[in-house]
Amino acid sequence: MFRKNSPKIKEFSHIGIVKIAGAQAFVIHSEANDLTGRGFVRADPFDEFVAESTSWAIYRLHGTKEENAAFLETAESLLGTPFDWKFDTTDPSALYCTELVVRANILCGRKIPFKAQNNIYPLDSFQDTEVSTLIMRR
Repeated sequence: MFRKNSPKIKEFSHIGIVKIAGAQAFVIHSEANDLTGRGFVRADPFDEFVAESTSWAIYRLHGTKEENAAFLETAESLLGTPFDWKFDTTDPSALYCTELVVRANILCGRKIPFKAQNNIYPLDSFQDTEVSTLIMRR
């Protein structure tokens, strides 16, 4: 769905927030099982997150070190939040993947100009050079 709703770049279908903890990297993301309907915001090891991907990239959102730390801390506070099957950006009680990134930014007070289309934050809005810088691509 996210690949289809991205107006420009249709390379990716999911997004998460990378957290480095010592020698390990994790990805905080919101995902649900299509068969069971169950899902929530969780943290998975980076290698598991990208294991089935044909390509992936890491972008750093613009901001100071302090802003980025607050963003990560806020994202961690959202662990366990149910997946948003309604894709309703006005209801913070459930979050889909791109909504998680936007919500964590709003809650920590950052004002990054994410652009929603039809109540969905397409992945394109996170790749915009106004919002982030490409760090790595595979």
